[in-house]
Amino acid sequence: MKSLTSAFATLIVVLIGAATVLGTPYWTEEELAAARVEFDPALHPRNLETGSRVRPGSLDEVPYFLKYRHLCDFLAEMQYLGPSNEFGGMREGEVGADFSIIQTDNTQEAIRVWSQYAIWTGDTARYAQNIRDAWTYGEEWPAWQEEGGGYYAMHNCGWGFEAAAKYREAYQDTSWNWYADSCASWVMANPLSFNSVVNVAAQGLGIGGMYPHAIYRNRTDWRDHTLARARLIRSWFEANPTRLNAATDWALCGGTAIWGVCNSLWIAYPDSGAMWIEQYGEGLETFETPSSWYNAFNTWYSNATFRFWEISGDSLYWNRGVFYADSLAAFDVDDDGAIPPGTCCITNGNDHSWVSAYMGWMAFERIISSSSIVWVASQGFSFPTPDGP
Repeated sequence: MKSLTSAFATLIVVLIGAATVLGTPYWTEEELAAARVEFDPALHPRNLETGSRVRPGSLDEVPYFLKYRHLCDFLAEMQYLGPSNEFGGMREGEVGADFSIIQTDNTQEAIRVWSQYAIWTGDTARYAQNIRDAWTYGEEWPAWQEEGGGYYAMHNCGWGFEAAAKYREAYQDTSWNWYADSCASWVMANPLSFNSVVNVAAQGLGIGGMYPHAIYRNRTDWRDHTLARARLIRSWFEANPTRLNAATDWALCGGTAIWGVCNSLWIAYPDSGAMWIEQYGEGLETFETPSSWYNAFNTWYSNATFRFWEISGDSLYWNRGVFYADSLAAFDVDDDGAIPPGTCCITNGNDHSWVSAYMGWMAFERIISSSSIVWVASQGFSFPTPDGP
């Protein structure tokens, strides 16, 4: 019996020795911190509307804030500062004829991107002059005045709301409220017919920006108009739910239209939105197939996907949104924060300002806002957010 006990003791010592050699090495402090974020729900990004949290997905794989900072610089380089009435406007593309196109939508999109940077970092000086110059262009070429009205003016007004709201938040400056007011007046007076995808999508963009502005300005007439149009768009989807993944036209798509419903009707009635998303949401496009402007469609689908998460709290949509962000970031092959709109421009390296600004808002913004903002450099630093991991 004594010899048997001795044998067991010897075996245990051998096994412990083997485990010491072959076992998992000690984790570093960084690995422990990463594991805590991965497995502790209290450290996951929190939906500020629903209170739910989800795992951060691939936050450790893509330096989203670095990409966003590069985007800001890219837009600054694309801004036209020559002596003409197009001073301050945003060029459309890097090369060829696109380099000569300067329009209001591109310019308003850049204002939104630069303003969001200021909100995150508190650095209101870095792009302040770019923003002032961009507003100079906007005053010369108001959103509703370009391209003779129709879907293009509606789309431009949607971006006008976005630019004015983000600028006001970043700089505590209400001096451009009149600009958003003029957009609201135009949108209300010019409802679009729903005889084309682009009209429905542009209407969604218009009312999606107008609803928060109506609430801010305490204009019940503007509010009621956006809700009425949003109900029509909702019915348009219910009549043919495949429009959630098979409706594209110009630079817009079904994702644009349903985002407009999310940002108006379902802000007012979030429970109805959550029920609708439970019934129809999984039909929303997960990634558009390659085409001339498919990155533009994918940014809008990304925007709607993240909005579905914000309304429903379902982590399915967060994970899909992170997939969109990662996939779109992969098109930034020259690491300048910008991407082309699609297959039309990939071969000649023609990144476009507008679709890159789309990516900054619709793919990166919610992920960055859900975590600490990290500037990846030799003297790296971060701006922690109290609700982030």
